[in-house]
Amino acid sequence: MLARGLLIVGLAIGIWHLWFAAQAIFVFGEDEPVGSWVSVLVGPGSTLAAVALATRWPRLAGGWLLLAGVVALAVFSAGTSVDRAMVQAFLLRITLPMVVLGILLLVLPSVSRKRASRE
Repeated sequence: MLARGLLIVGLAIGIWHLWFAAQAIFVFGEDEPVGSWVSVLVGPGSTLAAVALATRWPRLAGGWLLLAGVVALAVFSAGTSVDRAMVQAFLLRITLPMVVLGILLLVLPSVSRKRASRE
């Protein structure tokens, strides 16, 4: 039951991130740095795909979300014209939900197995 709730929350976050990624991509200009594309596609652009993967392989999806969130933040932060407020917004809106969801997907399968073995 907890796993299903986590997937529903992940689905909502994934749809929200996909909306954010689509908006960013449509705003990008022709001279947009590669780092912008990488941070959007690796970060919010991949959240929904990772949540879909979690229905079958939650640990793989958890690792993906954790790594993708950190990589997206690192690439976004490395941008030359990015100020501190933009990095903070990216951290709170994109990276933090991805990392928390990723950690929960990594931990939840082992918790579920322990609970099932006790019953």
